[in-house]
Amino acid sequence: MSITENALLKRINRKLSHDLQQLHRSRILASGWPSHELGGFYLRDANLNTIIATHVDIEDLANELGVLRSGERLDENPVG
Repeated sequence: MSITENALLKRINRKLSHDLQQLHRSRILASGWPSHELGGFYLRDANLNTIIATHVDIEDLANELGVLRSGERLDENPVG
C-alpha cells in the first residue's frame, strides 16, 4: 500500500513533536530544485530554532520512527 509524501510528513511530525522537532520540506529554488545545502527535507529543533539534520530521507526516517506501517511505502508517483 502506498502513502503520500504529505501524509507521511504529517505522521513524522506528530511523532517528532514530542521531542520538539519538526521535519520540513525545502523550498524550491528558481531553478526548480530544492536548496543544495538542505536537500529535499531537513530536521529542525523547534526549541532552539536550529537545523539539526539536512538531506533527510523521509522514508528512512519514517521507518526509524516506526510511523511507516508494515507493507506501506512512499508513493513514488503522486497524482496531482
